[in-house]
Amino acid sequence: MLQQQILLPYDSGGLNVGSLKYKNLGLLVKWWWKFLNNNTNSLWVRVIKSLYGNNGGLGCITPLPESKLKKLSGRTWFNILNVEHTLSKLGCDISNAFVKVLGNGAATSFWDDKWCDSVTLKAKYPKLFRLEKEKDATVNSRISRLDADMSFNWAWFSPPKWRAETELFHLEDQLKRFAFSGDKEDKWTWKFSPNSSYSVTSLVNLLSELETSNLPNPIPTQVNKLIPQKIGIFIWRAKQNRLPVRSELDLRGIDLHSTRCPVCDDSIETLDHLMFHCNKAKDIWNRISNWWDINDLNVSNLSELAAAKNQNIKTSTGSSIWQAIIWITGFHIWKNRNDTVFGKPVLSSPKIVSNIQANSFEWIHCRCNKLNLNWLQWITNPKIFDANPAPKAGIG
Repeated sequence: MLQQQILLPYDSGGLNVGSLKYKNLGLLVKWWWKFLNNNTNSLWVRVIKSLYGNNGGLGCITPLPESKLKKLSGRTWFNILNVEHTLSKLGCDISNAFVKVLGNGAATSFWDDKWCDSVTLKAKYPKLFRLEKEKDATVNSRISRLDADMSFNWAWFSPPKWRAETELFHLEDQLKRFAFSGDKEDKWTWKFSPNSSYSVTSLVNLLSELETSNLPNPIPTQVNKLIPQKIGIFIWRAKQNRLPVRSELDLRGIDLHSTRCPVCDDSIETLDHLMFHCNKAKDIWNRISNWWDINDLNVSNLSELAAAKNQNIKTSTGSSIWQAIIWITGFHIWKNRNDTVFGKPVLSSPKIVSNIQANSFEWIHCRCNKLNLNWLQWITNPKIFDANPAPKAGIG
């Protein structure tokens, strides 16, 4: 479940990593787009047409019969055609995502393309299609238009009678009510993109939206653009209770020699204890409070850490900087814990706070040159930068 959540966008509570599966499906569908909009009729398109028919077996035109499709199993073009089946399981109807926009009708099949309805005319009027002499006829070969007048150029094996005659009446009535777009070239469009042009990103976003549509009130992931992504990931993992503190490892059945806090050895090592109640953590938070001239930091659990606010800060810039400091401090407390566990040199609280000041200065300065950070001002009065512009913390 956690692995799946990592792939989700920020606003759905994930880390916006993206799914390689969705990316691969998007690249396969791109071959549909290339085939449909190949006006030069290049060699590979002619080969596909010679093997699988003029429509290439694409579902948005006329899909191949299932019996014939199975015979193609394992071939490259089969995998491209079969992406429609995979996407349908994910709730995406790719066959109706590509829409044919009629221009002069020279490149549109009258019977096989879905150019004036959601289904093909041969499926809607099967008796007429049986009587058609030229089953690959184009739209402009069957319909002639002069201003508002329209005439039909039918070619039947025999005149339509009975039910076929009824179908012809309905077909001509439908065509007379159809709004033709003009004399431009026919083209295919992608209905899930504002510019009607297909892109892999548009399909990936669509699949992500379908995946997250059933999530019950997802909590968006907070993102702070002033600090490295690894700090945000650390906070995200902490909120998911996925940091390997000893109490959590013990619950997962991992045999430990002790579950007590490796830093103070005064209590069971839970995440809240390590971050806020351990003596060293308390000392670090007090020093951060003094640095920012705050009487009561009032951070005692992970939720408050992730959404830490400073009532004395009035601008979004100051809030972004303050949140960055809070997150960086939590990260350094965790790093100090790991150094203790793995026998590395352990730093004193003043040295850890000095590293927090140095890291925050470097990271914020590199990510927002408009702040014009000054080191001396930064360590003596960081609130001076409260009024300057900076990227907002928020949903990425």
